[in-house]
Amino acid sequence: MLYKNTLNVILPMLLLWLTFTSGLSHANTYTVDDILALEEAPAGVVFEVVSADENYLQTALQDFENHRKKLVEQFPEIKLVIVAHGSEQFALTTANQQSQSAAHSLVQRLTGDEEVPVHVCGGHASWRGLSAEDFPDYVTVSKSGPGAIRDFQDQGYLLVML
Repeated sequence: MLYKNTLNVILPMLLLWLTFTSGLSHANTYTVDDILALEEAPAGVVFEVVSADENYLQTALQDFENHRKKLVEQFPEIKLVIVAHGSEQFALTTANQQSQSAAHSLVQRLTGDEEVPVHVCGGHASWRGLSAEDFPDYVTVSKSGPGAIRDFQDQGYLLVML
């Protein structure tokens, strides 16, 4: 019982720390309006989603859809990617396909028709005893969400936080 109570305190604190340090490591964040003001398209845009609320993913995906339409209208060939690495990523587990069907349907369309990869954090998943096999094939499980974001930034992608 003590172990479980300790986890209930430590895990939220760790998530908060990761959220804070993730933001620090991404000193150059942009708004979609900043990107739309550019004369040329960047290599791509990585959208970061991190929240303690598992239900936040649907809201973030709807916001992304609005941003995607504007970006593609101005820069038709722009590459976009979503990286979720907070509790919201667990909406995308196979076990949650029924309860989070709207999020799953949108991610399936994004990763299929729109060719927008959606990544989740394998490290965070492992803290809950989950692995890549616990997510459907249309979700990419990265070793680390913040690491995936840095990799995209190293490729010239600009970071937008949702």
